[in-house]
Amino acid sequence: ASNENYLASEPILVALMGAVPILCLQAPLTTFLRASGHIWVSVGAEIIWLSTALLTGVLLLEGGGLPAFGLGTVVAAFLSLIYTVWSLKRLNLPRPGIAFFIGHGIGGLVLWGGAAALTRVRPVTSIGPALAFSFMFAIFLNVVLVRLQYFTQAEEGRLLGLLGQGPLSRLGRILLAWPRFGRK
Repeated sequence: ASNENYLASEPILVALMGAVPILCLQAPLTTFLRASGHIWVSVGAEIIWLSTALLTGVLLLEGGGLPAFGLGTVVAAFLSLIYTVWSLKRLNLPRPGIAFFIGHGIGGLVLWGGAAALTRVRPVTSIGPALAFSFMFAIFLNVVLVRLQYFTQAEEGRLLGLLGQGPLSRLGRILLAWPRFGRK
């Protein structure tokens, strides 16, 4: 539930969360770098993120307060992502194309903006409506991911294979099948 403590911290939390979509784009790349023996690139990206977040945050703090400090993490995440992609190119390792980053970046920005807009809807007086909205949003995302063919058929097969043969596998098959409305 929302209260005066939440209301006071909301602008800071929204600013800090702006870095999450960018970090989600970077995470698989740094995992790949670590798995391929290039851990120092990953460490370098983390050093860039930490130092840039603190430096940018301190520079923005006086003019915009704590929300501006939080925006320093967005700048830091972006620079860290650029360094990681540049390192993949420098090492001649596979990396996603620019269209991938643009598409997913826009999607992340839309999700962050939507979440930020929802923080303005206050107060959440009951957990019931919040859970109902969350469930509807999850269904919407499920339909979007399936209808826009976010996963290839091979990826869907691997995902279902990871779920095994039990109830989770059946649930996974239902979630991937029903938005197609009987079409493949």
